[in-house]
Amino acid sequence: MKTRYHIMLLATLAMLVAGCGPEPDAPERAMTDLIDALTRGDRGAVIASYAVTGKQAEVVGAMFDLRQAARKMDAKVTGTFGRTAGRHFKVIEIPFEAIASSTVGEYTFTPSGYIITFTGPANGSMTMVDSLWKLDYTQLPTSDARCDAVIRKLSAITELYEGITIEAGKRSTSLTRLKSMFESRKATLFPKRIRSQLPRATTPEQTLENMRAALLAGDREGFLSVYDANEAQRRFLSEVYNSVQATRTLDKAVLEAFGPEGAATFGLDFEEMMSGMRADRVVYNEDGMRAAVTPKAGTVSMLNKIDGVWLMDPSAGVPTDPGEFKAGISQLQTQRRIFEEVAAEAAKPGMTPEKLQEILGKRIMQAVAVEDLRMQQMMDDAPNEIDEGITIVP
Repeated sequence: MKTRYHIMLLATLAMLVAGCGPEPDAPERAMTDLIDALTRGDRGAVIASYAVTGKQAEVVGAMFDLRQAARKMDAKVTGTFGRTAGRHFKVIEIPFEAIASSTVGEYTFTPSGYIITFTGPANGSMTMVDSLWKLDYTQLPTSDARCDAVIRKLSAITELYEGITIEAGKRSTSLTRLKSMFESRKATLFPKRIRSQLPRATTPEQTLENMRAALLAGDREGFLSVYDANEAQRRFLSEVYNSVQATRTLDKAVLEAFGPEGAATFGLDFEEMMSGMRADRVVYNEDGMRAAVTPKAGTVSMLNKIDGVWLMDPSAGVPTDPGEFKAGISQLQTQRRIFEEVAAEAAKPGMTPEKLQEILGKRIMQAVAVEDLRMQQMMDDAPNEIDEGITIVP
């Protein structure tokens, strides 16, 4: 059996004998082609410059999309608010930036076995594919599942950049408001992990108290820790957390803009909402390893006792049908977006609690109409993403 080394050697010898070996300047030309493709924004040519196929090619495409969105956002923000404003709007390093801002003359190409290494503004290697030199991208994930996760994250950042670009183009948008919106959405993409110091929940009452404390403290991990949840359920519950925290953001914005009296007029009190989980406002019914908790103004929830700790059972609140699961997440994301956008409206000159109430009501009604259509479409078309309680998420 021929080894991979022998096969590559024979292929190289065959090309040389046939006179079709790569030209001496081929690596330089490959780098020049990539720089040109980045300069003119040619997505297909950029992907073709790399030795990637399948899902890895999709990752490179998602990186290119992010790069284009970042450049457009920077141009719009700096054009509107000045050259220094762009520094406030950054999530990750812009892909391909080192190569795009370089020239081929800055690189040194060195043959190394059956690859060519290059050093300069960017360092890497090239591999021969179908008689052409293509750049390696060794940092890319190898499994399709991980590629999908990376693509989702890159796409989410791209959407964030595109949204900021649109907002920056609105006459009513100030730099302060734009930064607030950006930081809020960025925090959703990259939540700070807080090491939870919540007490051990040896009673159902403590479990509810831990949930309330986590929500009041903005402790995502603490909130998720009170549930006996699999990965798919954790994804859904994470969106629940985002939605609740957006309510908190709106409540804070209203209080800062209008003061206690104006906040009372608006009618949103986050801490009062959370007080509904206090022990004196909940009815408990414990039966061995199961317990039912019923808030005085809410629906019953079940808890399981696992290794001496009471954990919330999410099965009643998290859909198992793939279509309903996707639709539920979409609704939660829409609710979060509405609350964040209305929170940004609170600081506008001339705004009153009554006007803000009206804006919130209209946004909700519009969203309900749109969500009804989207929900039905998702339920009809959703692939089976939930299989035995496992969903691939970033």
